[in-house]
Amino acid sequence: MTSFRSGPAEGKILMLRRSPIFLRVVVNSDGKIDALDQPGDQPTATEQIHVYKLEGEVGSCHINRRGGTGGFFTFATYRHLPEQPQDSDVRETLNWQAWCLSQPR
Repeated sequence: MTSFRSGPAEGKILMLRRSPIFLRVVVNSDGKIDALDQPGDQPTATEQIHVYKLEGEVGSCHINRRGGTGGFFTFATYRHLPEQPQDSDVRETLNWQAWCLSQPR
């Protein structure tokens, strides 16, 4: 449902519950891709962080699954920012929020 153009997540599709304008995508030491879409999400010390920007419109859908893994998910497309912010600007939540607010929309 959420797809990525360019960067390390290119061609990946993740089931995310939020679609903020700027999104942190992390890559762990095994090369696994994840996105920090929830307000309380934090990167681990060993994850590489890449920033993506929302492109176009956002949609949503509800998926009903057995086992309680369903819910509301978004449809969105993100593009990797050509110039990445410094790690110190994206690793800590308060710095990340300040960086996002400082960016032109």
